[in-house]
Amino acid sequence: TLLFTEYVEGRTLRDEFRDRSLSDLEIVQAGVQLCRALEHAHKRGVVHRDIKPENIMLLSGDTIDVRLMDFGVAQLEDRASITLDGDVVGTLAYMSPEQVEGKTVDPRSDVYSLALTLYEGLTRQNPHKGRKLQELLRDVSRPAIPPLSANRPDLPSELSAAFERAMQPDS
Repeated sequence: TLLFTEYVEGRTLRDEFRDRSLSDLEIVQAGVQLCRALEHAHKRGVVHRDIKPENIMLLSGDTIDVRLMDFGVAQLEDRASITLDGDVVGTLAYMSPEQVEGKTVDPRSDVYSLALTLYEGLTRQNPHKGRKLQELLRDVSRPAIPPLSANRPDLPSELSAAFERAMQPDS
């Protein structure tokens, strides 16, 4: 299996979030494109495992056009991972609870991480920011993230419901 990448000129979502340069509509448009990118990868058995604002590029131009970057820790579902079972791979503040525990992850982990990334863009804060590493590792169950509607009651309730479903830990 070969993975190819293209040269991308633009800025990361982290840069855009920091500068607050994207509207809510643009964040949602980026989210739709990223969902399609993940669907494409997941249908081919690839789980990214490190979805975060730094790994998403917004191409330079007049329209929203994003690319999911850095498949360096991706896992192929039908092949043995290059990491050992129980290894924690990814960026802690965006990991699903299952990933923090070092369990085998599947596409749902990427969905959780993408939802958390977009939640941050819409609320201007990551709900895990400011927590100490030991606290995040100790509390692997991760307390429920406040609904999007709690921080952004002006957004459609359907959007908040979609985020709640995407960030629901596995039962």
